[in-house]
Amino acid sequence: MSIYKARISTSIDNLNILTKECGLDSRFLTSPAICKDTSEVVGKQQDIMLFIGFLANYEHFYGLEHVSKV
Repeated sequence: MSIYKARISTSIDNLNILTKECGLDSRFLTSPAICKDTSEVVGKQQDIMLFIGFLANYEHFYGLEHVSKV
């Protein structure tokens, strides 16, 4: 099982609001990143890729900065 981390250029609060409003059943960990307005999402490869695809519908809301294997 591969674990991946994606850095997203929106705050953790904004990210949590979006997932809650959409009723997304997330199976990964979200946490604030080092920078104030970024978040990190950590989980299984498939879950992370599905989440990135989900966020692609909200381009105005976020920007994907980086994805790496943990």
